[in-house]
Amino acid sequence: CEFKGQRYDMGQEFHDGCIALCHCGQDLRVNCAAIECPYHFSADITNCLEWDIDPHFFPTPPHCCAPAKCKNDGSCLLNGRKFENFQEIHDELLPCGTRCFCVNGNVTCENTCPP
Repeated sequence: CEFKGQRYDMGQEFHDGCIALCHCGQDLRVNCAAIECPYHFSADITNCLEWDIDPHFFPTPPHCCAPAKCKNDGSCLLNGRKFENFQEIHDELLPCGTRCFCVNGNVTCENTCPP
């Protein structure tokens, strides 16, 4: 196959910059598909409430899409200790009869004593 002045072997994959991923087919014709970067990572990054991409990332084949970085994993800080999201907090500094959890970055407590 020939594409933009370059020759490629049958079955070979190659990048057209970071615009498309191309393939030299058995019929020696080039087929290209646009590269689409996933910018909605929500379910792809486990244990992450808020994510971002590196603003200094420069796309260069084959690394055309910026990796996502977690900005907020939902963990909490209490008395200098880190607790994971949805973790029950057992802390000797909590008042007796208080049950606390880390929920989406906030410490949520409830009184467990009967009224």
